Amino acid sequence: MLEIIIQFFKNLTDLFCQVIDVIADIVLYLFSAQL
Repeated sequence: MLEIIIQFFKNLTDLFCQVIDVIADIVLYLFSAQL
């Protein structure tokens, strides 16, 4: 049971990192467009 929970949190963390990367890219793009 614990294994499944740990795996779930690892996947969640990876997904979170990807989302942060995408948001950072969008913010940089918008920031560049403003300039």
